[in-house]
Amino acid sequence: MNIIITANSPGELYGWARPLARRLKETGNNIILVLLPCVFSSGQEKRVAAKMPFIDGVVTGKEYLYLMFLYKKLKVFEKFPPHIIVHLGGDLFHSALMAGRFNIKALAYKWANKTWDSYFSKYFVPQKKFKDIMLKQGIGEEKVEVIGELVADAVLDELKHEKEDEDFLCGTPVICFMPGSRVHELRCLVKFFMKIAELISQKLPSSSFILSLSPFISMDVFLKILSSPVARGFSGSDAKLLEEGNIKYLETSSKVRVLLYQGGTGAIEKSDFVLTIPGTKSSEAAVLGKPMMVITPMNRPDLIPYCGFIGLLDLLPFGSYLKGKLILQLVKKFGFTALPNILAGREIVPEMNEFVTPEHVTAKILQLLKDKDKLHLMSEELKKLYSPGAADRAVKLILDAYEEKKI
Repeated sequence: MNIIITANSPGELYGWARPLARRLKETGNNIILVLLPCVFSSGQEKRVAAKMPFIDGVVTGKEYLYLMFLYKKLKVFEKFPPHIIVHLGGDLFHSALMAGRFNIKALAYKWANKTWDSYFSKYFVPQKKFKDIMLKQGIGEEKVEVIGELVADAVLDELKHEKEDEDFLCGTPVICFMPGSRVHELRCLVKFFMKIAELISQKLPSSSFILSLSPFISMDVFLKILSSPVARGFSGSDAKLLEEGNIKYLETSSKVRVLLYQGGTGAIEKSDFVLTIPGTKSSEAAVLGKPMMVITPMNRPDLIPYCGFIGLLDLLPFGSYLKGKLILQLVKKFGFTALPNILAGREIVPEMNEFVTPEHVTAKILQLLKDKDKLHLMSEELKKLYSPGAADRAVKLILDAYEEKKI
């Protein structure tokens, strides 16, 4: 069977598409990844996906638009004529459009839309609350199945396939910084996090630090970020990249060393505490039960990607400035931004959705690190939110849906 999987951001590709594509390939299917247009894209999804041996072809957002609206032929679809679509990201309209074009059925994870419901034979959702939302939209109950969180399988798969390597993490606590998967996020946060490492070292000299470098950021780009000034609106400390044997680390001007870990899950697994921005990163830490704090810096709201009309303002002259002003007005209505908190419907991990400074964030972290009971309780509550097996359940639904169509 030839299966189209849609995704359009680092989190969807790594947290959802990767574990599902791996298992679908193991059951003898061909996987075509379609990267739909998206404001949350890093621009590096094709490069990262091309390295995944279980993906047989990648269609970029531009190629997709040529296919659907200019009727261009794509070799990947001539080689692998699609049999079914699995929608993991992007507007459901796109998957409905492809389903109509190829005369095939689609399935979707997490979201539904009554307008396009006739194109979808099944929906699989991470939690019951998403099923309840779909039922209120008028989606038939027989079409919706609760399977769990795909990201749990992504995390455990990566740990299973990761090579053991040595590092110089000899002190505790080990604090992991996760600055994101997009270039503008690292420009703002790498030096910001370096300053936090320096401040924590002053109070806790035994601490060790890791900076998790996303696979969506190349080393060339990272080196350019290191050599650039601190991003406007943020403060931080400069650092240089050094190597000892096979180990890369950053050394700040005050000689604090931060292990540079190229990959996410291993860095989280080695840590005692995680400082991250919102997104799949917070779910990955939660799967492993790692206490964390999630920050949404409002220092540069013009750089924050946003869906819908507000996100489209980036395409207009001075639109990003206006978008930033609107986001500052909306921030009080955001609710939770950390995915574990959203999933639980209450605050399990602390959030900072405001203008931040290294000093302010450091004070919050040190306060948390002092409260061992709170950290332990946070860890236990996070572990309860996620359990493996969702990807296997999704595979069964996909294969069953295809067999039903054949009948």
